[in-house]
Amino acid sequence: MGATALGGFEHALTKEFEAFALLLMREMPMSKVGEVVGETDTRLWRMLFRQVDAAYAEADSARSVVLGWMR
Repeated sequence: MGATALGGFEHALTKEFEAFALLLMREMPMSKVGEVVGETDTRLWRMLFRQVDAAYAEADSARSVVLGWMR
């Protein structure tokens, strides 16, 4: 994403758009979210996976404990 004349305003809108789209994704099918926000479901899936990957990268599993084991 390039610089804008508004000093990064475009980036803020993108984050707000992602937050809005993620809220919709929790409540309705991806194809419907795509219709509402005017994006393809493929781009929305990619955005969702990027968010999930970022959340896993931030997660601290050092204190995790295995509670069960299945064979």
